[in-house]
Amino acid sequence: MQSVTSVVLPTALPGIVTGIILGMGRAIGETAAILLTAGGAIGLIHSLRDPCCPITLYIYNILTEYNDTQTAYGVAAVLIIAILAITFISDWQMNSYTKKLKGL
Repeated sequence: MQSVTSVVLPTALPGIVTGIILGMGRAIGETAAILLTAGGAIGLIHSLRDPCCPITLYIYNILTEYNDTQTAYGVAAVLIIAILAITFISDWQMNSYTKKLKGL
């Protein structure tokens, strides 16, 4: 147990944290699963502040109900920027932790 907590876990921690953060970014951008699971509630969503309104479903709703491409493109740009930020933060965190680990 001592070797796991002092050697294995500190060495594997950057990969574990990066995997969790990238998984969150993937979940934010996943469209098909959201449309299939919340598909029955598509007609009930009118605002991004409604409960159970993921941003991808909101984009789909804007395009199908209101045919407002300008707003949909703006919301999609926000989604892409959020996913890029999550990816860059996870990469930065992994690199800084790996450098700190190599310094020990």
